[in-house]
Amino acid sequence: MFPRLFGNFFQHGYVTSDMAEAKAVFEKQYGVSQYLDIDNALEVHTPAGLQTLDLKISLAYVDNLQVELIQPVGGSAADLYRQVLPATGFAIAIHHMGFLIEGPEENWHAFRSHIGNESYPIAIEAEVGPVRFAYIDTRKTTGHYSEYLWMSQDVNAMVPRN
Repeated sequence: MFPRLFGNFFQHGYVTSDMAEAKAVFEKQYGVSQYLDIDNALEVHTPAGLQTLDLKISLAYVDNLQVELIQPVGGSAADLYRQVLPATGFAIAIHHMGFLIEGPEENWHAFRSHIGNESYPIAIEAEVGPVRFAYIDTRKTTGHYSEYLWMSQDVNAMVPRN
């Protein structure tokens, strides 16, 4: 059975031009001060083939909502993130909504078998250790990407609660 695409919403994903400044804004405005910080250089699958991506990522929970701040640093796939930012100056912009695929990894593979077609085009996807993710290009109907994510419970437990 195909899961509902908007089921199990858990994350707001933002892109920023300056991680330190974005974290200062989120602390002052929203009280988010503790993050799991990840510098992530990885290979991703895109419609254009295998590409590289270098990101600074900061993750935090506020109650049951995960906040993801992303600063694109480089790589051939970085424009997927940079496209929502102005050419110059500091900015924070909404990029995606995140939906969690829970349970064993087999649940991810079952979900993955239903996407990557004309109705649900994949913009980018990767497997990084105990994490699986795919962005579906839902911009025409929602104005943002939709990220679908499976991760081990150990990874999720490392994200600080604010």
